[in-house]
Amino acid sequence: MSVNESCSFLHSILLHCCGCIWLESAGLIAYGNPGKISPNEIFKAIGCGRSSSTTASASTLEMDKIRARGFLKYTYNYSPSPDVEQKIESAARQCGVELNPADWRTTELTDLEKKEKLLLNIGKQCSHFVPNSKLHKMKTIADVTHFYETPTSNITKYAAMARSSGDQMPKNLSIMEHHRRFHPNDKSAPHGGITAFPGELGKVLGLRNQRLYREYKPKKHWYEFEDVVFDYDVTCTKGMPWDPEVAKRMDSYTDVKFVKDHLIKKF
Repeated sequence: MSVNESCSFLHSILLHCCGCIWLESAGLIAYGNPGKISPNEIFKAIGCGRSSSTTASASTLEMDKIRARGFLKYTYNYSPSPDVEQKIESAARQCGVELNPADWRTTELTDLEKKEKLLLNIGKQCSHFVPNSKLHKMKTIADVTHFYETPTSNITKYAAMARSSGDQMPKNLSIMEHHRRFHPNDKSAPHGGITAFPGELGKVLGLRNQRLYREYKPKKHWYEFEDVVFDYDVTCTKGMPWDPEVAKRMDSYTDVKFVKDHLIKKF
């Protein structure tokens, strides 16, 4: 492997670990993915291309849901309730699990049928189920309790660091959660709406990214009289990802789990 190939390989690994896709042709760093939010709310939340506020507003949480449906494994936001131990203990008794009188947390889940009933019961109560990749770790009730006492988030560690207060990061480190995407209508930005690449870019690649970021129609020819009347915005919305009908259809499949019945209906 040559030096250039090694550098390219390491570069792709670093980008994948950071949870982002470098769309060089579009000139942006984006966290792909779709949700129930209008483009106006998205533009307002990200400040029309500038870095958004660190406060977790409703629009920010909605955008997190959109980004979480990308190439990373999707997880739901989960905050453990204060009485999670009581719920697990009562669910274990309801499912017929024989608890250890000395310490009920050390009870081993050897009966697979009772273990299945217990995990389904707790999952429905907490709206948080144990994934298949962690089922083999649920050997005792203490393991189940530890799982349901651990909060989960649908944002990456990079985004969490960017939203944390400055006291939690080194003074010489500055993190920007969202990229600053160029748009010619942002006259108040440092670039003043003037691009260094006239007639190029403007296109946002990917259906999920188009739900989050604005694309514009670049001016391919220079006409002085068009400085006032030229419309940079992409006005075609029918059939586009931000079309309400298309967005509703895309969002209706996020929680669908295909089982054998779905395949039988198709064939």
